[in-house]
Amino acid sequence: MKKFLAFGSAALLLTCGGCQEESIVNEPVSAQPVSVRFALTLREDIEPFLRTRNLPGGLPGEPAAANASPDEEETPSTQPVSTLSYIEYAVYNNDTEELIEHRRYEVDGQDGSLQVQDELTAGIYKVCFLAHGVTDATFAEENSLVTFPEVEDTFWGFQEIEVDATQTDQSFSVGLARAVAGIELVPTDAVPEQVDQFLIETSGRYHQICLLDGKTPAVTEAFSLTVAFEAEDKLPDTRVKHFFYSFVPEAAPEAASAFLDAMILTSQSGSGEVQRQRTITQVPLYRNRITRYTGTLYTPSIVDGLFDLQIDTNWGEYVDQVLE
Repeated sequence: MKKFLAFGSAALLLTCGGCQEESIVNEPVSAQPVSVRFALTLREDIEPFLRTRNLPGGLPGEPAAANASPDEEETPSTQPVSTLSYIEYAVYNNDTEELIEHRRYEVDGQDGSLQVQDELTAGIYKVCFLAHGVTDATFAEENSLVTFPEVEDTFWGFQEIEVDATQTDQSFSVGLARAVAGIELVPTDAVPEQVDQFLIETSGRYHQICLLDGKTPAVTEAFSLTVAFEAEDKLPDTRVKHFFYSFVPEAAPEAASAFLDAMILTSQSGSGEVQRQRTITQVPLYRNRITRYTGTLYTPSIVDGLFDLQIDTNWGEYVDQVLE
């Protein structure tokens, strides 16, 4: 099979940097392969929650419709810039879902169009794509799971195609949809002088996706993120936001969404002394949605479930009593 990439100039500017990984599992037997091309486009329509939730927890409201009432409060969303460096490309037998071929293409850029060109023998196939930016992501042939040591913006899509032996050239368009959720922390307070870092920890984050069907298994991996503050982050009018991604498994039938079980937020001094800490439970996850929490993140807590006790060890005046 001959494989190469050809590029256009529409919604993604992805320039081929070479093919890094290739595995040929089981090639169909035919004398005359047919040239096929796939034009990939991304859907990047993250829609934020219009009603924010105050910390420490609770469910965010459902995303408001595009024609929502102007009286509803809207908080500008974080729209992180996607860095897409790799395309996972896999071909499956459409009937048996047996993996025929997997390749990883290294690409560069994010504002143009990408065409993947291949040669396949006549037959019916399921062709799947995953666009991401994680160098150390791994693909397992036995179950088609892509595992990410870090989760970044990721898009998945597929197309069932029939390759006709009577044609010499066939083209297909494939739309890739965002496969991750975003979690955003929006502070209402400035970073105090004594706070030097902010720690985000979760009980586990979803870090896998199946290239064959786009589903995420209910398996998590510990996640933590430490943000060190610079001098400019502590200016009175500056508000430092935080954002991270997670894949999203299917929600249980009785649940409205999938969840991160717990998220612990800690502001610390340079020596590691805790200035403020709070735990949020049941953080909801929705594909292509941002769950946003708004509240106090950094300011040291005077009374936050604890009492600050001070004991005066100096004795007071004597009270004289005369023994009979």
